[in-house]
Amino acid sequence: MGGAIGRFAFQGLQWYFEDRLKYVSDNNPEAFQGQTYKGRKVLTVKELVEIQESCVVLIAASEKYSYEIAQQLKEQGIKNIRIFNGDPVARFMDVCFAKYSCKMLPKVWEILSDDISKELLLERLCEIFFHLELPTHSYTSTPQSFIPSELKVSKIPLGDFYTKQHYFPEDIVHLSEDECMVDGGAYIGDTIESFIGVTHNRFEKIYAFEVEPNNYAKCKKCFEKDDRIEVFPYGISDREKEVLISINDRDEEHRISSKGDVASKAVAMDELLSGKKVTFIKMDIEGEEMAALEGGREIIETQKPVLAISAYHKASDIFDIPLWIKSVCADYKIYFRHHGYQCLFDTVCYGIIEQ
Repeated sequence: MGGAIGRFAFQGLQWYFEDRLKYVSDNNPEAFQGQTYKGRKVLTVKELVEIQESCVVLIAASEKYSYEIAQQLKEQGIKNIRIFNGDPVARFMDVCFAKYSCKMLPKVWEILSDDISKELLLERLCEIFFHLELPTHSYTSTPQSFIPSELKVSKIPLGDFYTKQHYFPEDIVHLSEDECMVDGGAYIGDTIESFIGVTHNRFEKIYAFEVEPNNYAKCKKCFEKDDRIEVFPYGISDREKEVLISINDRDEEHRISSKGDVASKAVAMDELLSGKKVTFIKMDIEGEEMAALEGGREIIETQKPVLAISAYHKASDIFDIPLWIKSVCADYKIYFRHHGYQCLFDTVCYGIIEQ
């Protein structure tokens, strides 16, 4: 389970099989023995041998390693093995997401606070399904089948939902003069500049996090004369940990990855900002959003800041992020707004406590 393909396949298997997915296994006992992964017990190869008569073993790894792993398991006496890699994984993930969507869409629909958010959610799913080119049998219940009769939704290109003021749409986000913002994924300070603009430079504090060294240096230099702005060379996640950063040709698309190029560090907001006032949290952290929210759970539960969380890096974020926010505090009103012309980028989930 340590590899990227294993983690990717696990998500699809979890969507599809739900409680029938019982265990995961890895042959690195130092890293995994006695632990759990996403709620499933991690077995050693020896433990897998003991229960193998009652299960099917799916190997999720690159082609380079999958047959080697299969041979290792066969030598241990394990017979019921299937190799799960390459294109079949990608196609299976498509079908799994369609099934997951049909399950989760009604739950998210119920908690959305306005028709714009509902229309945007449906249009986003239509775009995803179109790009996946799923076979008809894999999603017999289309998103449109969930539309309440009182809400008439036409087929509108996703770009037509474009809303100005990324992270600060004026129809739902109303800022005061004593805001304390956390900027997760600060890049070179573009969101900070926007925040300064919409607050007319009247705010208390900004805590900015940028994990990529060059972007961190640029961001820190840009605001070094303003003692209200503190820039940290860290990512944010569910706990403090050493991480690797995958460097992308586009400066704004670096991400935490097990196959990264640059060593860095991630921290949990609850730990680093313990005792600090937080009124606004923005995140655009290339798929680490759910982990970072968990690492800030105490701040969110107790201080109830405005949340502006990117919900497009993973297909399931459009469901998982709003449901997580609502589960932490039922008082949050949930909105979606779209801030990009490119079809599947820059959809943000907002959690707002209305006074």
